[in-house]
Amino acid sequence: MESKLKSQPLRNPGQSVDEEIERVIHDDFMTYFVLALFFWVIALLEWGAKVLHQPRMPGIYAAVALGATAFCIFQFIQMRKRVRNLKKGRDGERDVAEILDELKRQGANILHDIPGRKGGNIDHVVISTRGIFVVETKAWSKPQGVWEMDFDGERILIATREPDAAPIIQCKAEVGDIRSLLKQSTSKDFPVRGVVVFLDWFVNRKPGARGADTWVLNPKELAGWIRREPETLSAADVAMATLHLKQFVKRLAA
Repeated sequence: MESKLKSQPLRNPGQSVDEEIERVIHDDFMTYFVLALFFWVIALLEWGAKVLHQPRMPGIYAAVALGATAFCIFQFIQMRKRVRNLKKGRDGERDVAEILDELKRQGANILHDIPGRKGGNIDHVVISTRGIFVVETKAWSKPQGVWEMDFDGERILIATREPDAAPIIQCKAEVGDIRSLLKQSTSKDFPVRGVVVFLDWFVNRKPGARGADTWVLNPKELAGWIRREPETLSAADVAMATLHLKQFVKRLAA
């Protein structure tokens, strides 16, 4: 009989985002819908009592119901925005997954949506003879007339906003998680590099970005940059790292 660990499927690109979208739509929306419906039921009962000449206060209950409805409409609008942003991020992860399929056809192993040990998830991990790459996908919206960003090795620089180091810090933490996980499970030190991919942005790399531990790229650059790296892992190392990462994902999902 096949074990539960072996039969548990690996995760798909953007699976965590899909799960969050389902939670927002089915849990958050229904909470506000039921809240508004509750007050309208009370208001209708009060109006019925008024028609039957029973002492009631339908106006007060109707006002409360209207207030609850307005609150729920506001929350629904916010929820739609959140779901729209989540879908944009999910679609971005799937677009990057399609790009990574090119490397897969050339012998690399690709894992998607790896749950982090401290929460969150890692969008993609590429395991190849050219190293292990942790890929974080970002779907930042572009202000009017702005389509390029600068990377100085530590921060993302965009003309209309403050310098932002958060994506780099996040990616470095994910790299540390993967490196630590492999070290604990294999007793080997694997070379792991972080990559932040910004969808639909042109990336200018400043002199400080040369030699940086983390790459910041447009998706179209991703496969080429990985292919240009020297081979640092044997086929046996690739197989070992892939096996241990797969087992980690399946243990969390079991």
